[in-house]
Parts: sequence; C-alpha cells; structure tokens
Amino acid sequence: MRKTVFQYIYDDFQNASSFEELQLICTRHTDLIDEIPFLGSSCHSVISTAKTVDKLSLDIWPQDEPQKHILKYPVCVKGDGNCLPRAGSVLANGNEESHLEVRTRMVIEIVTHEDVYLDEYYLNRGTTGEDKHIVNNLVMYSDSYIAGDRITPAVARRILREDTFNFAKLGAYGNAWLIFALSSILKCSLFAIYPQKGNPVVRSHLNREVCPRMTKSSDVVYVDKYKNKGNER
Repeated sequence: MRKTVFQYIYDDFQNASSFEELQLICTRHTDLIDEIPFLGSSCHSVISTAKTVDKLSLDIWPQDEPQKHILKYPVCVKGDGNCLPRAGSVLANGNEESHLEVRTRMVIEIVTHEDVYLDEYYLNRGTTGEDKHIVNNLVMYSDSYIAGDRITPAVARRILREDTFNFAKLGAYGNAWLIFALSSILKCSLFAIYPQKGNPVVRSHLNREVCPRMTKSSDVVYVDKYKNKGNER
C-alpha cells in the first residue's frame, strides 16, 4: 500500500512539464502525504542495518567532526543517482528500499515551502550565523547555475525551482539545497560531512549542520557527501 501510494505520486510528478505544474501536483497530494506518517531518524547502527563500513571514507573522516564522543561508522549506499534518498532511507528505516518515498517527500517539502529554502535566517540555523550569503553559495554550487551570472533573488528562486524540478526524477543527484529538505523530512538535524580536502572555502560552506524546518527529534544524523566508485556514505 505505502509503496503503491508513493509510486503513484512519483508517476504523477512525471506529468509535469514545468515547476508550476509540479506545484499543482504536489498541492494535490499534500493531504494524502500527511496521512502517511514518516518514521524520521531512528539512529540505526551498523549492526542493525547490516551495511558495509566504508574503509576509504572512514580513513578520510574529518578530524574536526562534531560530537567526537559518539563513535561513527560511514556505510555505503548504492551510488546510482538515488544516493541521497537512499541515505535518507537508511537513516529512517535502516535500509535503502524507501528511497522513492524519500525522494517524493523531499520534492513536496521544497515545492510547498520554497520561501523557507530561500530564507537566509533559516539556512543559517545550525551555523555561527556569520555567513550572510548562503543562498548565493547554494546557487553557485548548483549545476543549473551559469558561472558569472549575477545572482538576484529572482535568479536564486529560478535555480531552486530548476534543481527541485530535476530532482523529481529517479536517478537525479541531490545537491546541497536538497540536504535541507532531507533534514526536514527526517525532522532532525543533519550534519553534512565533507573531508578536509580540496578548497577550504568550499568546505567552510558545505561542511555544516543543517536544521529541519520543524524539529521533532533531538537526534543528529550524518551524511558524508564524499563519493567514490559508485558509492555514497
């Protein structure tokens, strides 16, 4: 029943030829979604999920990680473009099987609350609050952004809409913006982990705690965005 419902909604997404049409579809299914509770984060362990610990990711796990007193083991999920929803499914249910539901919920979350995901105050939650240009950063890290274009509020909204519209298809990768939506559907804080490699400025923008739109759990879960050989941690 549950899988059938979310497959139906996802299939309806595919009828949209624009973000505006996607909005109408999401609005049509909001009440139905609200009737199907989502488990949210459940703090599953490596043992309970029977997932494989990723040694490569573990070896480059950053030394400045938060909550060092908690032992953490990154695990692999299938890197087929559905990796972020798969990671969300593991965090919620302990397995990857609900990735279509997670993707569907993430799309509806952003589409029905897009102003929240363009709000600097909300996006700053979980940080020191010193970055006053988080929206601009998210735009620049989007594949939809053309380098050199002047970023205005209208451009930022267009990029968010393009990213969300594209994400409404299986196999579409999720970017930094979608991590906020994942945090919101899990209803707990999520820490996006980036290794201490590459451009330190980029890492300062993306290695951070992300807070949900509405919190129902004091859990903090972790997503390692390092990818290698078809896996995501």
